[in-house]
Amino acid sequence: VLQREAAEGSTRRGLIDKMLLQLSRMDKTMGDFLRYARLPEAAPRPFALKDALARVLFLIGPRLKAQKVELLQSVPDSLPRLLGDPGQLEQVFLNLCLNAAQAMPEGGRLEVGASANGGGAVLVTVKDTGVGIAPEDLERVFEPFFTTREGGSGLGLPITRQIVLAHGGELWLESEPGCGTTAHVRLPRANQQDLATYLKET
Repeated sequence: VLQREAAEGSTRRGLIDKMLLQLSRMDKTMGDFLRYARLPEAAPRPFALKDALARVLFLIGPRLKAQKVELLQSVPDSLPRLLGDPGQLEQVFLNLCLNAAQAMPEGGRLEVGASANGGGAVLVTVKDTGVGIAPEDLERVFEPFFTTREGGSGLGLPITRQIVLAHGGELWLESEPGCGTTAHVRLPRANQQDLATYLKET
């Protein structure tokens, strides 16, 4: 109401606009905090990783194009199905891709790949050619509220890792300042019993 009543271009309108922007940021931070404090209960089922990644890359595609970021994909059709909550794991991949895009504001290359990994798992990698992460910050990025990005809440990566751990997986980063960062996500594959149970229920 105050914004509508204030004249366009006035000092008062400028102050109200800044107030609303900060309130929006606070709302996002609190939302992130609540998601970190209590993740929604997962609904695991067998699903195709390639389909999940395709949905994520479709969402982030316009942003990559606007930033002149080249996208390279290597996700074979022959990959085994994963066992997990597709919605939650798509959030994992989206967060990692968004982080990669934020590290390449002037353009670069994003490589998303996946391969069968030993021990009945699948390994997903998200690699960028961005600014990289300093060695002393590499483990701290998983600490709640730690951020090196202005305006960041410091909860994106902690939430991402929490989701991966809740799915019995692993998440770790490799980075070199000035050269880029690679995120590795190892997730369990669905076994024959999982597939049979899912097919029976559906």
